[in-house]
Amino acid sequence: MSTTSFGMPVSSGTVKGCGQTDCDATLIESVDLLCRTHGALLVFNEVSQRMRILLGVLTCALTWAAFFAAPTLNNAVPIFVVLSAAGAAVVALPLRHFPVAGKAIVIGWVVACAVAPVLQRPRGEAFQTVITVIAILLALGWALRLGRSAAERNKMADSSGGVAGAALVAASLGVAAAAGLLWLGTVMVESDSAAALPGGLAAPLAWTGWLAIGFAVAASVGFAAVLGTAGWSDQTSWLIGPPRQPGPLAGRGGERRSTGRRGQTIDRFIEVLSRVMVDLILSALDILIYLIYYRGLRILVAVANWLLLSVAAIYTIGMRAFALLLRAAWTATRVILIPAVSLLVAAGLTLLLARTDVDYVKTGSLSDISLLAVYAVASYVLLTLAWAALSAMSAKRLSAAVADMTGHTLAITTVMVLIGGWGFGILGALGYGPYRIGWLTLASTGLVAVVIAIRGLRGRSMPAEMHDIRYPAPRASQHDADGMVPTDVALATGSAATSPADLGGDLR
Repeated sequence: MSTTSFGMPVSSGTVKGCGQTDCDATLIESVDLLCRTHGALLVFNEVSQRMRILLGVLTCALTWAAFFAAPTLNNAVPIFVVLSAAGAAVVALPLRHFPVAGKAIVIGWVVACAVAPVLQRPRGEAFQTVITVIAILLALGWALRLGRSAAERNKMADSSGGVAGAALVAASLGVAAAAGLLWLGTVMVESDSAAALPGGLAAPLAWTGWLAIGFAVAASVGFAAVLGTAGWSDQTSWLIGPPRQPGPLAGRGGERRSTGRRGQTIDRFIEVLSRVMVDLILSALDILIYLIYYRGLRILVAVANWLLLSVAAIYTIGMRAFALLLRAAWTATRVILIPAVSLLVAAGLTLLLARTDVDYVKTGSLSDISLLAVYAVASYVLLTLAWAALSAMSAKRLSAAVADMTGHTLAITTVMVLIGGWGFGILGALGYGPYRIGWLTLASTGLVAVVIAIRGLRGRSMPAEMHDIRYPAPRASQHDADGMVPTDVALATGSAATSPADLGGDLR
């Protein structure tokens, strides 16, 4: 089982090939639905051919039944249920090897589909309640994910475990940012709009934001004081050198002058008196200079060095916290906000798609076809964005998987519309059901005819060996020059080797 740089599992098992003898499993990414060597479907590797056919027929039958029943009952629920199941397949199949992200995105899609009818009516207490709960949960999840990512990135910064306090400051600023955004939702939107968060949340959110900022400042000062004290204990790191101790003034008097015998006693008395008085005065000055100048200056220099080192520590903590905040905020946005918002909007568009399809069956309007196309494409793009964000893979590594999945989805959808449209149209002509041959059926028929014609022309103009898709050659051998397993190979083979480029993929 391969792991991310944070030690979290990427996949629950080894990514296998299609089973053919010349299949190169090192080409396959964990999100791929098709074999990169042969183009075979990998999703149902463990399912027998008979069971695959049975599941395909049953899925098509239920889908056609839902699309036939919805206009008849004038109710979009059957279509919405079928499209929701299709959306679950779109987001779950690429993440089938991701135990956490795969389950989380399915649960998120179910919740999004459940609240979609409420979100479709932006008015009333139900809508505001759902919006408020969603906003608070997203903000809380975003802040928690940001704090965790900041701590993990700070520990991985160097062998010492990063800068002490930087992750805590970044997390506090993240909480303040989340509270500020929610506060804006209570005051920046018109009060009579159901999209506004309840005004009663304004004061608690404002207090939360200011407390988080205050905690970030206090944490910065506190950790800076500790770091400044640790640096201050080593005088070699002082920015201002300590003063030198001044030499003593006492005892610097001149030699006693020799005197003659006459007046020797008087001269000795005067000499001793003056010398002792001068020495006492100079000793007093030595004491004053030592206490006031030397010791006092040493204290001032020590305090100045501690303050300078603490200020430098504040700057270091602030810069690291800012860098952690930016990177962790992107990780939290990728893991929490992008998938959640994409799923919610996609669920709303899916419901609109179902309702528009019912309207199209009634009117046969070309404008409804345009809306159907816009809703379908937008919802598919958002669902793809949701699982791609949780996969934490680069666009280059995801491009082939997205292209394969999009091609299969478009082909299956077009063929099902073609068969269903003609079948339902014939039944409608015979008096069974509201369907008739319309623009959508004709458009799908024309699209299939054009694709078949293009394939035929390509087959005539290209050599036989160029008919099939040319899949890329293996990226690298199993081991590089240093004996380490590359990241892309590890993802395909289940190795524990990872790349720092996949930081933040711990929800997989």
